[in-house]
Amino acid sequence: MTDMPIGPAASGPDDADRIDLRKYLDPASMADIEQAMREAAELTESGHAGATIGTLTEPTAAGAAPVVGFIESQRDDDDEPTGWWQQEMRAVLPAAFADTETARRTLLQARAVAWNRTKFHGLRTPVYLARATWVAMYGAWTLRGDIQHYLFAGEYVRPIKDAKKAGNDGLVEILRDTRSAKIADRFKSKRAIAGLAGGGLYVTAMLVTAAIGEWIVAGPMVAGVAALCGVAGFRARKAQAAEAGEQPFTLLDTIPQEQQELTDERLVNALRAVGILKKDEQVRPVGLIGREKVGDVTAEIATVDLPPGVTAKKCASMLVEIAGALGIDQVQLDIQQAGPAGRVSFWVSDRDPFAESRRSPLLELRAVLDAWKDGIPVAFTKRGAAIKVKIKDSSYLIGGMTRAGKGIAIMSLLLGAMFDMRVKVRFFDGKESGEYNRVAPMMNTFVKGDPKRLAEFLKVMVGEMKRRMHILGKLGKAKLSPDLLEDLGGLELVIVDEVAGYTDIEAIKLYLAETGDDVTKPEDLRDAIIGSFNLLSSQGAAGGIILVLSTQMPEVAVIPSRLRSNVTSKWAMRTESAQHSNNILGGGMSGTANAADIPLEQRGRGILMTPDIGIVENRSFFIDDEAGEVEQIAKVVYALREAAGVLPGDRPDAVEDALYELTGMSSVAGGIGEDVGIIVSGRAAGVRGILAAILAVFAQAGNPDRISRDDLVAALVAADPEQWGHLQQDTPAKTGTELKKAIDAQLAADAETEAREPRQLVSKEWSAGGKARGYLLDDVRAAAGIAR
Repeated sequence: MTDMPIGPAASGPDDADRIDLRKYLDPASMADIEQAMREAAELTESGHAGATIGTLTEPTAAGAAPVVGFIESQRDDDDEPTGWWQQEMRAVLPAAFADTETARRTLLQARAVAWNRTKFHGLRTPVYLARATWVAMYGAWTLRGDIQHYLFAGEYVRPIKDAKKAGNDGLVEILRDTRSAKIADRFKSKRAIAGLAGGGLYVTAMLVTAAIGEWIVAGPMVAGVAALCGVAGFRARKAQAAEAGEQPFTLLDTIPQEQQELTDERLVNALRAVGILKKDEQVRPVGLIGREKVGDVTAEIATVDLPPGVTAKKCASMLVEIAGALGIDQVQLDIQQAGPAGRVSFWVSDRDPFAESRRSPLLELRAVLDAWKDGIPVAFTKRGAAIKVKIKDSSYLIGGMTRAGKGIAIMSLLLGAMFDMRVKVRFFDGKESGEYNRVAPMMNTFVKGDPKRLAEFLKVMVGEMKRRMHILGKLGKAKLSPDLLEDLGGLELVIVDEVAGYTDIEAIKLYLAETGDDVTKPEDLRDAIIGSFNLLSSQGAAGGIILVLSTQMPEVAVIPSRLRSNVTSKWAMRTESAQHSNNILGGGMSGTANAADIPLEQRGRGILMTPDIGIVENRSFFIDDEAGEVEQIAKVVYALREAAGVLPGDRPDAVEDALYELTGMSSVAGGIGEDVGIIVSGRAAGVRGILAAILAVFAQAGNPDRISRDDLVAALVAADPEQWGHLQQDTPAKTGTELKKAIDAQLAADAETEAREPRQLVSKEWSAGGKARGYLLDDVRAAAGIAR
């Protein structure tokens, strides 16, 4: 722009009357006026000439006609102007009240903010009263000074002192004379006389009415004087603070950041502090800040549109930094994309949302669920939403240190999957514990330890995977769909708990030494297992075979890199180091999500990463083992699966049939009592009926070598009087006969099912410890086909 001042152009004699606005406006205001003039010029009839005011332009070629006319916004010729009735209707309600839930959150936030400020400032009322009194007194002193300064021409005091200091006696005399004249004029002025008279009368009336006790009149008068003095004092203190470059003076205390509610200003300051927003950038709030309560956690929710080029993903990547800028712990902040890439939802809680565990929704479930479509509720997020893991499209790796909560997570996944009648569960327990014995009768395959058996099983599963993929190929399908599940044989959930027992070379060597196998090479067995894992984890999900691996040793020797890469869904509980966290979630992930930072006392808390939900901090739902909640859920599942006819042995099982053909042994249901998880020889289904009940009685008694017939029947009737009550007769002989009939019927039914000769179970008589007749534990196990 030119440096000429804005105003009428110079035109001879009138030039002296022009106004230079630079004397009255700051540079920023001048720039705004110039911009407004430039924009207005584009719409004048001067057209191009008007639009180029104050702009350097190249001279036009000789003969070229200047461009004259209006500068119009460009639009297509086909665009027809539309009336208001043809335009898109605007929302009647603001975003804060667009729906019932949003309105409820907004009103809760408004109420909470009002109550928070009332409590904070209410407790400080005595301090505020003292501060206001001091400000009023300061204001009275300031007013007195201002009146004195005006009446006695105080503006001359400094110049007179400066003249004295310079030794200019003549100037001093002139200034004194001028000041005296000014004082005389001011005391004679109508404004001074009216002010002094009016003020004097007011104060006199106030003092008199107060002295005689008429506070109805004196009270408002005193309040008026106090208010006047307070305003004067406040303005004076505010001006002093601004002049000194201090924080603006205020009567009220500022609420500390940790006690403040979330505001747009606080959020913007935090984003600016971490570098997400530049100094001149702002966010656009989408509605008002809302509030919600989930359990004991209260949280504030702010949704904003970020400036162009700034995304919700960028904010999420700086969650730790933003939490620090807000003055809260990172676990109290959740950041999610809320629609477009530049719209983000900030969730700020008043406490750790994972501090308290939550009961599993499976405890309330009484009907089947769709694990493929809806998923299994296994954990909850910061915001209290349930995380539902789907049995489709992805294999899983669950890792964490001892007592980190993997067991409950796996139990939730296992029991939840069984609520879907299409799911067959195959479980290998590398820890060889009794943790999963209670659900063994519902498992299509259950084995403890035994790496060789796992290798054989995986070989069969790879064959099953190829069979399924072949069928899909003939149908022209790339992967399984719900309508094809029944035709292909349902969903296969293969869980290997503590995979180190099967992939750690030292564990395999120990197993081979314990079994006396000096032929199998440990390396060959390990390679076979890992090779099958790789195939199933990379291709199995497409055919409905879902592999779940769990370990408390997340090392490369246990979970090789290729296997970890094939498993697309990972769940990391508390780990011993950032490296172990990376070994589960992926290399370099500890900078974004580090399971080593999870508090030791929060069992079940973890970081879940799946293709469909991304990276989510969570805590697994709690199932109280000591309170019998596992058995409670298992009882419901058993009844549902029994009613649907999908318990092990109810329907053909291609996998176990192939294992039986390959090895001559079955691992269906894993056995009963102490022997759950062993390999059962020559049996195509788990121990069932009265044989299972008898083994359960032995297990309940601590597995003695024998139990008398009378004690056995009494225990059976006590355990299930409806099923076994008929065994109890009026004489011991009749009772023994009924028991023998029931046993022989079960043995005959098992033999018919497995197409073999029936086994025998005969009672024995003994005298040691008192004469009695009953059954030996080894005989019962042999009759059930349990290999020792």
